[in-house]
Amino acid sequence: MFTKDEILSLDTIADGAALYRFQEELQKVIDDILDPNTKPNATRKVILTLAIVPDEERNVAGFYVDCISKLAPVKPITGSIAIGKSSSGGVAREFKGQEDWIKNQEKQKVQPLRKVERGGEDD
Repeated sequence: MFTKDEILSLDTIADGAALYRFQEELQKVIDDILDPNTKPNATRKVILTLAIVPDEERNVAGFYVDCISKLAPVKPITGSIAIGKSSSGGVAREFKGQEDWIKNQEKQKVQPLRKVERGGEDD
């Protein structure tokens, strides 16, 4: 009926296009694993779908191949901001480490807290 070369397999579907797409998505997964902006131990996937839809006589079928990759989400970028008021309204600036925080405190001329003496009848 069919010769050995004609029998359907992953490497012969659409003249090798399914295998080619699988390799492309696998490369995306490998690149994603090496990306320092992603979570290192997140699960990545390559999903190859071969859908076959036979006709009523069951002697011919249509098919489609889809291949997708599920990559790790990119890590969020985090930081800290200081929020304050100015004559024109609210303002914010980003802190870039402890040295930046210390410089900002010096600029603000922050005064240390003073001890408040309590007095009166309720002490």
